[in-house]
Amino acid sequence: MERFIYAKQVGGDLSREVYNETRKIASRDFEDVPDFSQYWAYNAEKGGINGSNARWNILANKVLRQRDLWTPTPVELLVLDKKGELTNGVYRDPGIVVYNEENPNADVGALLITEAERRGLKLPLVWPYMALDLKRRTGEIIPAKELSSVLSGEEAKDFLERNIKHTSKSGSLRLYRLTDGSWNANLNKLANSNENGRMAQLLARIIYFLECSFFIKSFLKLVANTKFKYYYSNNIIMKNTTILVMIVLMIALVGGFVYVKGNNVNGNVVSGTEMPPTTQQGQIQKVVLSQDGYNYKDSAAEAGKPIAISADSSVGGCLRSVVFNIEGKKYSKYLKTPGETLELPALSKGTYPFSCSMGMGYGKLIVN
Repeated sequence: MERFIYAKQVGGDLSREVYNETRKIASRDFEDVPDFSQYWAYNAEKGGINGSNARWNILANKVLRQRDLWTPTPVELLVLDKKGELTNGVYRDPGIVVYNEENPNADVGALLITEAERRGLKLPLVWPYMALDLKRRTGEIIPAKELSSVLSGEEAKDFLERNIKHTSKSGSLRLYRLTDGSWNANLNKLANSNENGRMAQLLARIIYFLECSFFIKSFLKLVANTKFKYYYSNNIIMKNTTILVMIVLMIALVGGFVYVKGNNVNGNVVSGTEMPPTTQQGQIQKVVLSQDGYNYKDSAAEAGKPIAISADSSVGGCLRSVVFNIEGKKYSKYLKTPGETLELPALSKGTYPFSCSMGMGYGKLIVN
């Protein structure tokens, strides 16, 4: 069973609803918070929201979560950027980078670091807006309940070193993509907003897809490649009711099975990949993970022997932070170098799904 992330443009009725609801909440609950007097306007001509600062984005995500949607995390926004889905001429800020409890924004840093340490997260922290909340009346920025999207420690360092052009490396700073397309983390004003700010695409985690025939896969690929956007790998995103009806009819004829969870999306196809060989040393098997698009290639292991998981040079970003949940126990490690390993116990025959710590990249360990 697989899980995927779907991205769509912000616009139309949804943008208007988000704008109206954020304005309503701001006036009701945060009347004396100056950040909500900053630029935030509905663009009726283009059907979007102009303006962007930390608190407006946090509030927008609070509204979006009620619809099982969110604005992209820093990693997700970078993926969209690399696929050419972000235009220049506007700025977008997907979150906050926390280096330490010093200025700028020492008050914000102190709160976030306290909660991060309680959860076992290490500095620096790349904190997306979807993982933040606001204290009513004061507008104080606080952690949300779910922090799985927060990058920390070596994983955060790796993301920042690879992708961020300029950063002050002190205090708590806004992470943003500038109007020229460059990525910076040196803006100490969390409140600043102007008409050039934009919310990026909205994301939803929505699809599970089980076995289907080659014929169905080929058909879905053909339709999706000609009509729809798709991200994170060659995953096929279906979002049209007519196509859903066609899929259901075809699945009924050929014997596929689809399970859909979420909203505004109706199916997905995963292309098969060859499994890399497993090597053994003594009683410990070595399984080397490789990356395929924005997911892991399937890997194989032998039942009854402990496993040492490593990652080759093709694996990058958050996919180097590997997470297994096996029989109620979590096994995770950030595999910074090819020599580092995540140790798993001997497993019985079966398929063991795993993911990166962000829940963006997925793979399967097939034990025979």
